[in-house]
Amino acid sequence: DNYTCQLTGDRNSHHNVHHLNGFDKFVEQRLDEHNAITLSEDIHKEFHQLYGYGDNTKEQFYEFVDMLYLQGRITKERYNNFVKNFK
Repeated sequence: DNYTCQLTGDRNSHHNVHHLNGFDKFVEQRLDEHNAITLSEDIHKEFHQLYGYGDNTKEQFYEFVDMLYLQGRITKERYNNFVKNFK
């Protein structure tokens, strides 16, 4: 993904790998590339500020992405790409 936030397209900040199904609860999915998405550090922190740092699920993340899209913080193209590749 060329060190690019998959939601915002940002390539200029620090990035984190986010596990769609949480690292702590879904041990068998820790290394599954389909359970991971690259996010800017700010977006990643924002998710965890809203949903906490444990027992996270992909459904929470889908809700978070929908919220960002409805707030106009991610483009329709990025949103559609997310839906196509992750939902």
